[in-house]
Amino acid sequence: MFPIDSAAPEADSTRQWLEWARAYARSLDPLRELPGMSAPREPDPEELKLYLNGWSPRGPEEHGFSWRR
Repeated sequence: MFPIDSAAPEADSTRQWLEWARAYARSLDPLRELPGMSAPREPDPEELKLYLNGWSPRGPEEHGFSWRR
């Protein structure tokens, strides 16, 4: 860092600008707090349909068997 002569007329404005710049940099820091894992949620039954090969996501009693007509 460069030393600032406190008697120089621009020293006060330079100091104010540095305070602002440091505060702005702190506000942009994405890791001000430690990141954490979010809590897992239960999948919606409709989201499971893709993986059940025609079976109902709401249980076996909802599946349309061919012998039950």
